[in-house]
Amino acid sequence: MPAKEQAVWPEEREFEAAEEEIGYDEADFDSSSRPDEFEVSEDLDDVAEPDAERDFISALKLKEYGSIDVTYTPAVLRAIEGSIDLSDYEMDSLSGVEYCTGLRSLNLSDNLLSDLSPLEGLAALEELYLSGNDISSVEALAGLVNLRVLDLSFNPLHDISAILELPRLEVLNLVGVPIFDKHREALSLRGVVVVE
Repeated sequence: MPAKEQAVWPEEREFEAAEEEIGYDEADFDSSSRPDEFEVSEDLDDVAEPDAERDFISALKLKEYGSIDVTYTPAVLRAIEGSIDLSDYEMDSLSGVEYCTGLRSLNLSDNLLSDLSPLEGLAALEELYLSGNDISSVEALAGLVNLRVLDLSFNPLHDISAILELPRLEVLNLVGVPIFDKHREALSLRGVVVVE
């Protein structure tokens, strides 16, 4: 039987480099020599970019890719199907959402939205969550004929007549929204569950 070979480990070696070869010296690590401009802020609002975009595309990029710079073309947006949840992204514009014609469910709750006109052509939408925005008009939603679930709670709405005739509407959340008796009655006659 042949003798087993033992693994031979290389001897420990010391590696030294002159400070001038590395390009720094100990003073670079001395905290007393740091400039004052490198103070760390505990307030995250101080770190945010003041001119940061707050539109649909920017929120989608942030959710999907973080800080990686990507470009969404209209063709890429049209290919998105299923659902997107962009709640609580501080969006104030829906610019770009008009290309997402394959969406079935969209959650835009707790943003800063007031203009819903980019949603007008999203006829495939079945569920739309808009709670906690600054929406005062729902006329742009009148053409969303496949909408089954609509959450408009906690918005400064005064008139919901534009959505009374949505043919497939099953559930309408209006918590925190004043609703006229005639609207409540019209929805009830159609079998729409109104959450107040």
